Amino acid sequence: MRTLLKLIGAFMFVALAATSNAAAPQLRTGANFTGSTYGIDSSDVPPDTDGAVGRRHIVELLNGQYAVYLKNGRRVQSASLDQFWAAAGATVRGRLADPRILFDPFSQRWFASTPSFNFGNGPDDLLVGVSKGPDPTKGWAGFTIPFAGPVGTFVDFPTLGIDRDGVFVFTNGTVLVVPKSDLLADPPSVAHAVLVQSTDLLTPLGTKLQPIVSLDNVALPEPLLGPWDVEGTVFRRWSVTGPITAPVLDASAGFIPVTPYQGLGNQGALQPESGIGIFTSSPMFASSVVMRNAVLWGVQTVANLGRAALRWFAIDAQTNAVLQEGLIADPIRDVFMGSIAVNACNDVVIGFNESGPSQFVSAYAVAGTTVNNVTTFGEPLLLKSGVAPYEVTGGAPVARWGDYSATVVDPRHPLTFWTFQEWPSARDVWSTQITQLKLHKGGRAHDEAEDDDRADDADVNDHAKQVSRCRAG
Repeated sequence: MRTLLKLIGAFMFVALAATSNAAAPQLRTGANFTGSTYGIDSSDVPPDTDGAVGRRHIVELLNGQYAVYLKNGRRVQSASLDQFWAAAGATVRGRLADPRILFDPFSQRWFASTPSFNFGNGPDDLLVGVSKGPDPTKGWAGFTIPFAGPVGTFVDFPTLGIDRDGVFVFTNGTVLVVPKSDLLADPPSVAHAVLVQSTDLLTPLGTKLQPIVSLDNVALPEPLLGPWDVEGTVFRRWSVTGPITAPVLDASAGFIPVTPYQGLGNQGALQPESGIGIFTSSPMFASSVVMRNAVLWGVQTVANLGRAALRWFAIDAQTNAVLQEGLIADPIRDVFMGSIAVNACNDVVIGFNESGPSQFVSAYAVAGTTVNNVTTFGEPLLLKSGVAPYEVTGGAPVARWGDYSATVVDPRHPLTFWTFQEWPSARDVWSTQITQLKLHKGGRAHDEAEDDDRADDADVNDHAKQVSRCRAG
């Protein structure tokens, strides 16, 4: 479908796949607190902002930092990233960066990955971990897997996905496939882990693909998705298929044409009081792509009218048909570093950064409701205002920001979302902001405390019950 542009505020625009009579959803914040801060919790730049939410806990996994919070924002556990993996039992041989974390509501476990860059001291490593239960403070089991790819033994920007049967880490033309049954065994292991390698997975834009985070809890095939060309005209899909203990790569899914948008290259996002732009993560899929109700949802930074914007998309997981795509954009400010979450009723929340000539980098979120396969977005909500310029480049052409963010659905209630975003809390100081977002579609406001008492694991994992709750409001 052709996209239409709809004005929803003084400056902010959202492109929709088609017009709809659906009322735009209302979004408001619940808990909204600062997580980790440069110089206090971590000395790494950028933080690679990532997190996940379980039944009662929030876990933040960043460059240099692991932290656990209760949902009221109280921190109950923290360690350096190296300490976290060492305590889990993994062997740490090099520099750790690019961490990822997911909570799986079906197994009630947390899964994490982090590469170890060993700088020529043997192959780089992939660290994979699983919590010992739904409470992440009760311990983890971690494993070190030496990396081997089709063009070398070095790791580049690993990404993390899960489905019913497996945990998947993608990097440099290779998919590490770890059966969940191994990780959930007593004791946990990676006995049947397999590195599936192919030069076909090396795209013209590099090696940054996303294994899908399946919220449908289906088995293989596990889709892999990423942008293919510099011109931004197509996505490329692969799949990991076969038995989970002997997986193979299927390249038959091919190319998915989309509306062309070029990347910004070394042009950074604007900010006040500085001639240095902010890195926008264009044009790779930096944050998770999720599958909900057999539809793949993702978000990507692209160039629009000379500024950074977010392209969101919905693709049929069976046919590869592009069901919807659109832009979250602004004619003056840059919109970037987005991440997406989708609930059982196809309500969508996108968290992101925005900055401009008169606005420091700030955290935002926007919500959309899907009716008759058309998603209508409401007005963006400011979550946290940046207070100073950020100019830490590390020798790069732009300030090192990101490299990604995270937005997830709360497993306790489908109308509660959380987003993990970065913002400058002082000049050249990054902080993370963890925000609970409550979606209202005309029903009464739900009571989070009440949900904690009444929702059990069967409710969390029952699709029909989740749909009933998100429709009721």
